Amino acid sequence: MHRKEMVLFTDKPLNLASHVQLKNITVAYETYGSLNKNSSNAILITHALTGDAHVAKHSDDDQEGWWDDFVGVGKMLDTDTYFLICINVLGGCYGSTGPQSFNPKTNQPYLLDFPTIHASDMVRVQKELLSQLGIDHLFCVVGGSMGGIQATQWAIDYPDFISGVINLASPLASSPENVGFNHVMRQLILSDPQFKKGRYTEQPPMLAHARMLAMLTYRTDRMLDTQFSMAPLNENTTTTESWHQLFDVESYLNYQGEKFIQRFDALSFLYLTRMIDLFDAVSPNQKSTSIATVRTPYLYIAFKEDQLFKIEQCRFARTILEANNVPVTYHELSSIYGHDAFLIESAKISPLVSQFLAKIKKTSPAS
Repeated sequence: MHRKEMVLFTDKPLNLASHVQLKNITVAYETYGSLNKNSSNAILITHALTGDAHVAKHSDDDQEGWWDDFVGVGKMLDTDTYFLICINVLGGCYGSTGPQSFNPKTNQPYLLDFPTIHASDMVRVQKELLSQLGIDHLFCVVGGSMGGIQATQWAIDYPDFISGVINLASPLASSPENVGFNHVMRQLILSDPQFKKGRYTEQPPMLAHARMLAMLTYRTDRMLDTQFSMAPLNENTTTTESWHQLFDVESYLNYQGEKFIQRFDALSFLYLTRMIDLFDAVSPNQKSTSIATVRTPYLYIAFKEDQLFKIEQCRFARTILEANNVPVTYHELSSIYGHDAFLIESAKISPLVSQFLAKIKKTSPAS
């Protein structure tokens, strides 16, 4: 098993942005490649909403990772060159402390008593783990979607700790539409009779429905038009059966939903989507999360067809970054995959990332 775990904040608790303290935080992580002699080749990969620390295969017989086309020998993040680390986020459900973890005060799972998590909390936990591993500088932080939020938070909170930031398909703040989608998905889960105020023994079915809705924002209408026929799957289907699955796209969404509830947790879904809602690096009211503190070279790759974080949000983010004198390199790519392009379009993304990594290598204080 390649997943490792470490318990942090054993002596002194972590003061969360929500003014709650957490102690004895378990963190799950995986590493790839080797740290060089002067520890100058470490790259932190921050994962998206439903991702985990298993970024890529460690061997041919290992399970597939969520970024296999990008990580490995000779790939964008070359494991012969870089020491890569991915940490399951605080609030997640893949080994790190989250709402299903035991509350030491009650010796029962936190459930809905788990505190609200902010991006800054996730980053502070990651920073502490890196310190425990003896890493005092990161060559780069790279992430897509929710991972891009974490990468940006790193640039805000620890500009001197990192030499570069790569943000794939993530804005500097959520839009009302983003929050609206997350709200509807959360309400589906919360209103499920099987949710039982978080005391479920099996994942509530509405988690699958929330995933179906999310999938429609991750892909493009053009891709759906290309992939799915509008011919009924079975014209002899009864009316009762047809409500469940009559068209190709319905079958696809049902499959995605059913697969999702086998691997994710409803409470983590609630907490992590709320974290995304709360992230705001541009509002003047957010004194502790200001993009004005960023001075790290910043690569921003957006996708014109993104139906989750619209291109207008990304262009606005670019304007804000430039107005605050952030050394940003901005690219807009076109992809039929929409938001999910950051997981799929390795041929388009890899050259841009490689150029950026070569550029920051020249100026990195740890090089």
